[in-house]
Amino acid sequence: MRSWSLIPGAVLILGACTVNEDPAAGGFVSGVAGVTTGSFQARVDALEGEAESERARQASLEAQIAGLERDLTTLKLQLSQQRSGLAASGVGVPAALDQSLNQTLTATPGGQTDAEKLAALQTAISSAESLSAELAGLAS
Repeated sequence: MRSWSLIPGAVLILGACTVNEDPAAGGFVSGVAGVTTGSFQARVDALEGEAESERARQASLEAQIAGLERDLTTLKLQLSQQRSGLAASGVGVPAALDQSLNQTLTATPGGQTDAEKLAALQTAISSAESLSAELAGLAS
């Protein structure tokens, strides 16, 4: 008779348990419910999808950065050639412009994050293009 009196208490205790779909936050009852209903697998699939999306975004950023680094290298080579061409034709480069050229040619844009690195490269390319235009103006 005594064992029958424990059943309502056990039912009340189990009834008060809430089922959580997060396996890290749930207990045994949540684990059993998650496995049997498939909610754990759905959560795993969703998280794997998010991770794959993030990997694709990262790969895209890395490709953008690599492209900008190539563009900057090409512009630096162009600036060096323009400077050499001006010197060969006897055209002097003003000191302030020459200093800017030196800074641009020796600078290595970077940043803590990919977004910062991307912005720094874009700024450096813009600056190099501007310097190139100035040198072209001196040549004419």
